[in-house]
Amino acid sequence: PGTDEAWSAHFGGAGLLTVYNFREERVVVSFPLRISGNSIPVFLAFSADGRSAYVVARNPGSPAERGNVLIVDAATRSVRT
Repeated sequence: PGTDEAWSAHFGGAGLLTVYNFREERVVVSFPLRISGNSIPVFLAFSADGRSAYVVARNPGSPAERGNVLIVDAATRSVRT
């Protein structure tokens, strides 16, 4: 990710990932994460080289569910399949 960016994984129907540029004061991109069921994004972290973002999503109403990890390509800003 760029040094002027903030990334946010948040609930928005099926979960959204939004990238905001502070220098330009605008949303660069916001796209659905395609999270299934009642899961919501609960954590976002980047790889050491900054090429990937990892979004953890889980269903807060299901204590048995361990959650899912979605991998986002930081350059193309798309979920890897």
